[in-house]
Amino acid sequence: MNPNWEPDLLFYTFIEMTPEFQKPHDTYSHWAGFIVDEGSFDYQLGHMAPWLKAERNDWIIVPPDTIFRRVTSGLSFHFLGFDWRGRSPQRLDEVTNTDGRVRPGHTRRFRSTTALLRESMSDHSPTAQLFRKHLLRDLWLLHVLETHQQSLTVPASDNPLARRALKLLGEHSATGPAVNATAYELGLSPVQLNRMFRKEFQMTPSEYVQRIRMEKVKQLLEKTPLTLSDIAERCGFADEHHLSKSFKKSFGINPSIYRKSHTIHV
Repeated sequence: MNPNWEPDLLFYTFIEMTPEFQKPHDTYSHWAGFIVDEGSFDYQLGHMAPWLKAERNDWIIVPPDTIFRRVTSGLSFHFLGFDWRGRSPQRLDEVTNTDGRVRPGHTRRFRSTTALLRESMSDHSPTAQLFRKHLLRDLWLLHVLETHQQSLTVPASDNPLARRALKLLGEHSATGPAVNATAYELGLSPVQLNRMFRKEFQMTPSEYVQRIRMEKVKQLLEKTPLTLSDIAERCGFADEHHLSKSFKKSFGINPSIYRKSHTIHV
């Protein structure tokens, strides 16, 4: 993924609690984005792809000239059309994984940006359009940053299914049942996923998820004033006690002491 790519917003609209899509499928001449605000929808990206589910905060990116099938029983969503300034990606896997889904880790930041998009929708002035372009670039850069941070802890594999497991485990790491959710999306049992993952990466899926969570906890301790309770919620822990116990087991120090020793005072 090239951090210098810059999406250029063509249009934006927000659809609130529609019981169904106006069209069951569509193809666009530009890139398109569907961001789920509330509800969910099932989708198929391309003729031969499996049907998948997009849920709250998921951003589905649709490349040009690709048939996009979708169905919902109730949904509020942001719809964006965009192209790229200068050199642009040619394939979906240059932007995100092949299912087109971006699942943000920093959901509060992500939702605050999409809320600003929604609030600006009724303003058709050139200034408001420039502001919306800026907000799309902000969403994109957040995705680039989180992908980069995740790559720092991702081991290598030539197995496409194993690489997809890594991606999904990273996406689900902020929620509780990350391993079971990943196994379900891959069409595997948790035992099968565990066996494949051990063979490819010499660790269990749970150990990998724990590694991602601990790195995110360290970043939040160092760079934010969030309480341990808030950090626990963002990183997939049941509560701050569970977080503290896991952190001390991983690093040999309590998170509160770690924060004090890594805070810069000016």
